[in-house]
Amino acid sequence: MMHDTRDKQPGGREPWVVLTGATGLLGSFLLHELLSRDHRVLCIIRAATPAQARERLATAAAPWRGDIEPDFESGRLAVVRGDLHEPRVGLAPEVIDHLKGTIATVLHAAGSIAFQQRADGEPQRTNVDGTRELLRVATAWGCRDWHLVSTAFVCGHCDSAVEEFHDEPPAFRNAYEQSKWTGEQLARARAATCGARLTVHRPGVIVGHSQTGATTGFTGIYYLFRAIGLLAQASAQYGDFDRHHIPLRIPADAAARPNLMCVDDVAREIVDILETERNGHGVFHITHPKPPSNRIIKRVLEQCLDVAGGSFIGTGAVVPVAEASTYEQMFTSAMGAVAAYVLESPRFDRAQTDRLVRRRPAPWNAARLARLIAFGQKSGWRINHRSAATDADGDGCAAYFERFLPEHIADSRMASLAGLDLDVRYVIEGVADGDWLCRFRGGRLHDVGRTQGQGAAVTYRIAAPVFWDIVGGQASASELFLAGHARVEGDIERALKFANIVQDFVQEFPFDRQCQQRADA
Repeated sequence: MMHDTRDKQPGGREPWVVLTGATGLLGSFLLHELLSRDHRVLCIIRAATPAQARERLATAAAPWRGDIEPDFESGRLAVVRGDLHEPRVGLAPEVIDHLKGTIATVLHAAGSIAFQQRADGEPQRTNVDGTRELLRVATAWGCRDWHLVSTAFVCGHCDSAVEEFHDEPPAFRNAYEQSKWTGEQLARARAATCGARLTVHRPGVIVGHSQTGATTGFTGIYYLFRAIGLLAQASAQYGDFDRHHIPLRIPADAAARPNLMCVDDVAREIVDILETERNGHGVFHITHPKPPSNRIIKRVLEQCLDVAGGSFIGTGAVVPVAEASTYEQMFTSAMGAVAAYVLESPRFDRAQTDRLVRRRPAPWNAARLARLIAFGQKSGWRINHRSAATDADGDGCAAYFERFLPEHIADSRMASLAGLDLDVRYVIEGVADGDWLCRFRGGRLHDVGRTQGQGAAVTYRIAAPVFWDIVGGQASASELFLAGHARVEGDIERALKFANIVQDFVQEFPFDRQCQQRADA
């Protein structure tokens, strides 16, 4: 039976649940779930001003909750500006002191999903260092009920996983898994020192809403959806195969079951556990008891995207590079680091979770999968970036294309690609005259300048914030494209290949925008 064990504060006010990550997909739905159950929620939001913090939260909450102004007015919702990347998460000492004794629970849902170690320190910077700073503050508040959102994949490469802490590091597949495991270990040690109750929630692959398919991002399984759609698009461009007979060997088992969980099911189960586990602690797999098989996912994809073909060749099978067709190379490039999560998955025990949640997730069926795909198609697999570009964005773009890029191309590995002859157009959306054409000949930058109406084999359309993430080495160009943060027009095959070349370049020569601005001052 569910029960509410929250103690009233003096004056009859209930204590706060502090929530991080409320502007993300899961965090925004956790906010909705908590408010729907009459919790008082205090969100830590990264923003320049209090007004911007409220605006960011309102934008993130809108798809699930609508207008959150009544929640602010009723006193059930509040925002404080903070930043996990700063000491004490950027909270002033007086703010921390003011909140002492008023915090019942800290629900840490913020996190980086960078799979590889990046130039800006992610994912360690957020998943480990940020967690450390937040728990320092939780201790100062006197809060002893800590909930950490981790990932089911801290188990690393294995066939099955149980709901317990891993004392020794598993065989991790990437830096993301390792950072989440390290964050768990840090929280365990801190909780033992402070006498806090630590509850770790480990979701599977989070996807859109169970009834509408709606999501605020296209990562994870959506890379597979996009990859298949791109193959169909390429077939129309080149005409060398029929979209209903795609020549593709898929390195997975047809019966394998990627562990997909709809965001509303994840949020509901986390809050169920938060409400019932006030006097306990432990590890809980927020995973689906019977996820869809690769065979079913493939069939639904074929129906929704009007494609067919491809064959499963078994998990762990490798298509030799020399034998891989152009389309198999495209598929591998598009899937990247997420392939292991969407083409295979361990079996996750969830016995402890089942004892506490109100109900199990609804079964997966073709209709539920189709809703996820239909939402992506309707939105054009496109994420809306509402932040307005500034004059500084325009100056920074000019500095990058007209000075930084020409200065460093000759010294990069890109210059060794003698066969690279390509005209690439970059449209930085929201920036005045933010339209540049780069002509590469023999791996070198032949010339660059603002377009005069010229066409190009490949065009990238990118919002300014996303552009800075790419050239700063903070995000993968190909992953941002697949996730809907950028659009590509023209030759799809060459666009994907060139995105990988760009990624190599920015890892060699990341652009420090702040340093450039100081140099120009």
